[in-house]
Amino acid sequence: MKVAFTSVFLNPSTTWATAVSSWSKEFYYFKKLFESIGYEVHFVGNKRKNGKDLDYYVHYKDVNFNDYNLVLFFGSNPIFFGGAMKPHTSEIVKLMAEYNGPVIQMLSDPKVLMGNPAKALYKRFKICGDFIEKWNDINKRSHYLFPGKDISKYTRGWTPENVYQYDWFKYILSDILNLRFQPIIERKHVKKYDVVYYGNSNRGAFREKQLRHYFPTDTNNLLIGYTSKHITATQVSKVPHSQLLLKLDECKVSIIVGDEEHLDNVITFRLYETLASDCLAAIQIEYDPNREIIQDEVLRDLLYVTNSEDVKKLVNAFSEELLERQKKELCRLLKDKKTLLQEFKSAIDSMSI
Repeated sequence: MKVAFTSVFLNPSTTWATAVSSWSKEFYYFKKLFESIGYEVHFVGNKRKNGKDLDYYVHYKDVNFNDYNLVLFFGSNPIFFGGAMKPHTSEIVKLMAEYNGPVIQMLSDPKVLMGNPAKALYKRFKICGDFIEKWNDINKRSHYLFPGKDISKYTRGWTPENVYQYDWFKYILSDILNLRFQPIIERKHVKKYDVVYYGNSNRGAFREKQLRHYFPTDTNNLLIGYTSKHITATQVSKVPHSQLLLKLDECKVSIIVGDEEHLDNVITFRLYETLASDCLAAIQIEYDPNREIIQDEVLRDLLYVTNSEDVKKLVNAFSEELLERQKKELCRLLKDKKTLLQEFKSAIDSMSI
């Protein structure tokens, strides 16, 4: 069984270890997931320098998608840097339109809008118009993997016919954290900051409003990869995923907020990462209004916050005992790797591909 991973507006990535985006991480870990259930995985895109020695990376000019049992399509927004599209973009649109097999699309970011790439290219460049209807059919017949409760919040009210729930963020963290669960007493805590938030600055006004509501003004704050004129904090650039947990370890509390589409819907990677760090998670109450995620009674009273004063309270409550409790909650949420792999296999098997 062979599966092709591809995308249209961005190129499949092979640089997870040094990357700062979730894009590379998802390519890397979905490769591991599909290989775990017996698939041969190929990335299909513009094979450049960083992929030239990789046997599993196939140049877009050398591919026929009908040679594959399955295509995993990674959606991306139609952004054309410098007014130009990437070399593989129009050709992947054409080749996918000629593909007759099953397609899986995974939705992990509500800012990546569901759409028709042929339509976007026709609107911008007056090309690929002949493939618009075929891409409408691809979107309609695709199987959708979704990590949350309600996919319609991500698809702007449209509910696809074939939706399958799988929280791959848990699998990613279970793999990353193999060496993170040694006892707290063995790890030194040198706290440089009270409150931290990390993430992109392009999440929009809703995210900024939430952060301004929850960030205390009189604590020692840190922003990683996020810029704001209204939050008093030291602001630093993004760090690679391989270094992020170490950076969080320098902080006492990490603010967990989401986009509107995340709230009471998807447990984002940010929460799992914070629970895994030596930094307490300050979870905005709207994120989990029924307090279903955290079950430890002590943590339920402290980690869910409604305002900046609650965040300050959590800073002052920071202790190794709370970190130990938080680690136990994470272990419960992540289950074990064998179970997570079986859940993925069950989701794929249920598609009857």
